[in-house]
This record gives sequence, C-alpha cells and structure tokens, in this order.
Amino acid sequence: MMTLALAPAELKSMVDEIWSSLFEPAPTDSDDSDIGSNLVVGFVDISGGWLGRVAVETTDAGAIAIASSMLAAAPDTLGDEDLADAIGELANIVGGSVKSCVEGHSTLSLPSVERQNVLRDGTSELMTVTAHWLDHPLRVRVQQIRTVDELVGSGAHQHGAS
Repeated sequence: MMTLALAPAELKSMVDEIWSSLFEPAPTDSDDSDIGSNLVVGFVDISGGWLGRVAVETTDAGAIAIASSMLAAAPDTLGDEDLADAIGELANIVGGSVKSCVEGHSTLSLPSVERQNVLRDGTSELMTVTAHWLDHPLRVRVQQIRTVDELVGSGAHQHGAS
C-alpha cells in the first residue's frame, strides 16, 4: 500500500493557507486540543494509494460563524443544511489538499457532516491542527483508516462466539 507523504508541519502550513484565504481575520493557532464535545464534523475519506479520513471539527456556534462567513448570510437566516454545506465544503477543500500528498492514485469521497466527538472505529489519528477563529475552536484531523486485516492482526476486531 502507498503512503501519505505529509508531515505535521506541512499539514499546518496547508491548513493555515486555506483558512487565511477563506476567513477574515485569519484564525490564530491554538495549543488547546480539547475543543469540547458534541462537535459538528465535516469529513472526506481518501481511498486508493492510502486509506484515510480528513475531518474538520468545530462547535455549533463555530459552524454557524463559518457558514455565515462562507455563504455571506446573517447567522439567524441559516438552517442545518447551510451549516452542513459550509462545513462539508471546508472538509472537501482541506481533504483535497491532503489527497494531493498521497503517493499513487487515490480518490476523495463526497463530504459528509455529522455530530460526533470520538474517532471513528478503525481509525488512528496521525496529525491534528487546532486553531481559534472569532473565539470559535477549529480542528483538522488526519486519520488513517485501518484495513480489516490490520484490525484482525492488532486484536481490535473480535469475532463473536457461534
């Protein structure tokens, strides 16, 4: 299997550039990786040369602020679909940039948006970038998706008794 040719510093630079082009003022770095729970998470999966997920996470208030900025709309006019569109598009932009660092052929899934606060089963976190924008936390996670063979080999996948 091919690999992801991306170092944490490169991810940070990539994310900083994306955020600076989309948000005014630019988000500021944060060392606080705990951004709360009940997060709005937009993600895309990368498959082919590498199996992984790129997720963009924020709070409800952060999702409203992002959607308001990206859609040039007043916060009180936004619905859940608008929030999903904006967070999904942000995940798609970041995910496309990460995909360009995958060795070999790969594809990017359509973005999905859901509420969660834990890693997906079968993933391991590789890199994280955390920032604040207008007092809202933002986090980008790059996660590797383990194959069934890797899960079985690690003992993480248990077969039930018959």
